[in-house]
Amino acid sequence: MADYSPQITACRLYKKTSSKGTEYFVGRWGMMKIALLKSREVADDGAEIWNMILSEAPQKPREQAPRADYAKPAGDEPPPLKDEMPF
Repeated sequence: MADYSPQITACRLYKKTSSKGTEYFVGRWGMMKIALLKSREVADDGAEIWNMILSEAPQKPREQAPRADYAKPAGDEPPPLKDEMPF
C-alpha cells in the first residue's frame, strides 16, 4: 500500500438519495457548496464518472447567545487587575 502522509481532511461529503433513487454526495468546503453527481457517461474502461459541482453556499445564521456546551463554568473569572499598565 502506498504511503500518503501527511493527510488532512479538506471536507466531508454525505451520501444522499434523490426521490427518483439517484445517489449523489453533498457537503461544504468553507464558503463553497459541493455536489458530486454521477454522469450518464462512462469511462473507456466502463468505470463510473462523477462530476464535482461547486457553488456559493448560503451563509448559516450565527448564534446570538453562546451555546451551553461552550459556556464558561461559574467562578472561573480572572481576578481583577490591581495595577494597570501605563501606555
